[in-house]
Amino acid sequence: MRIYLGFGGEQARDALIHAGVKHSLVSYFYMKEHKLTTDFLDAFKGVMLDSGAFSADSLNKPIKIDDYIQFAKDNAKHFCTVVNLDVIGDVRSNVKSAEMSKANLHYMEKCGVKAIPVFHQTEDFKYLDYYCENYEYVGLGGVGNLGSSKWIGTWLTRVFARHPKHKFHGFAITAPVLMLKFPFYSVDSTSWAIGSRYGQVLKLKDFGLKLTYIRVREGKDRFIKSFLNAGELLDTPQKKLALSRDLHNARIFAQLEENITNVWARRGVIWKD
Repeated sequence: MRIYLGFGGEQARDALIHAGVKHSLVSYFYMKEHKLTTDFLDAFKGVMLDSGAFSADSLNKPIKIDDYIQFAKDNAKHFCTVVNLDVIGDVRSNVKSAEMSKANLHYMEKCGVKAIPVFHQTEDFKYLDYYCENYEYVGLGGVGNLGSSKWIGTWLTRVFARHPKHKFHGFAITAPVLMLKFPFYSVDSTSWAIGSRYGQVLKLKDFGLKLTYIRVREGKDRFIKSFLNAGELLDTPQKKLALSRDLHNARIFAQLEENITNVWARRGVIWKD
């Protein structure tokens, strides 16, 4: 199972690179807003390009599909996967938004960009059936408003019951309990980056298959200092500690990726790249 780690700032990006993370998810909207170049993407084995439609919609800065298509084409060498430009809707308008997202997918294909479709939990399952019948790789998204892993798991049970052997990507689904229950090909998350934001580090337990959070106070970061030193990257003590936490958390997720993959391999589920 691949775990694509997203990032929301240059420090988190640098932490992924220095931690040797193989897979990353980048947002077109974020890169455009911050005028980032694509040079750093060569540091990863596989990069997934997401439109960032949800962030753009929340800021009332809609993405022009032709601009997104051109960016994907101009930088195609960097991306192993391009995600469709979704039209964000809600329960009341989910039919309209689902149809518009589907139209965007077909338009991107017509323009020469092979994108993966995304089925959202508010949409009718006929869209899931259509995507699985016509596309090898399908994204599953919109789970944020479901809240707990229990409710997300209930929805995923329906998805995998209909298409148990399909190649799925789970957007923002990195709870180990879900990754161990459902045979995703890949998932993504930015939750690894909580370290610098909230002063927390991740630790693996239960045979490396469960994540737990440890609160670390500034000035008492012996836990961090005992296994890594980021002094060569940043020169202020606070930034060193924040980057150290990001580096540590990125490495924990890399180890989790390996552990989850091994569990599914023992179960007979091996995805070929």
